[in-house]
Formats: sequence, structure tokens, C-alpha cells
Amino acid sequence: MLNRSKLFAFGLLVATFVAGGAVGMGIDALQAKPSRSTRSMRGVDRMMARFTEDLSLTPAQQAAIRPILEEHSGEMRIIWERVRPQVDSLRGRLDSEIAAQLTPDQRQRFDSLVHQHRQHRTSDSGKTR
Repeated sequence: MLNRSKLFAFGLLVATFVAGGAVGMGIDALQAKPSRSTRSMRGVDRMMARFTEDLSLTPAQQAAIRPILEEHSGEMRIIWERVRPQVDSLRGRLDSEIAAQLTPDQRQRFDSLVHQHRQHRTSDSGKTR
């Protein structure tokens, strides 16, 4: 049986994994520049549109995958709400450490990229983070 600290460490590891996946998907979404039609979509609909386009899903695959996403979307939202403060804190530290390695001109461009990324996330979610 796992003791409390090992169980906590395992939970933190899982949360970090989930947060990393979410951040990775966010970065991927920024780089891919979603089509005009998927920009206004939210949640499961947007993920389905993206998977359908990127993976060339058949209608049968779409019908099988949508319920999976719907079933777990609430759970993912709850987990993300719990770990978001940690992810935001880590993101801030990363931005600071990266900025410290850049020239003033690069830092200005980096700050602009970070600002654009945050605006994009805010406009996609309909709320600030």
C-alpha cells in the first residue's frame, strides 16, 4: 500500500502529465493556426473538427470518438482547474528564464509572442487565465 506522500507524488505526477499534454495541445493549436471555421468552436466540437481534419477520421471513427471526448471532458476540466495555477506559475518562470537569455531586441519580440499567445488563449476560451 502506498503511503500518503507517495500517493501525493503520484497524483502530482499525473497532474503534471495532464497539464503538459494540455500545454502541448495549446502550443500545437497555435502553430497549426486553426481554420476560420474551427476558431469559434469550443471544447469537444473543436477537438472533433481538429481530429477529423488532422487525422482524416471516417464518419464511423467520428461517431466512436465523440462520446469518448464528451465522457471525459468534465473530468479534464476539473483536473485542469486544479493544476492551472501551477502551470501558470511554471509558465511565468519559464518565460523569465528564457527572456534572461535573450538580447534586448529578442526579448521584445519574445514578449510580443507571449502576449499574442495569451490573447489567443483568452479569445479561444472566452475568459482570461
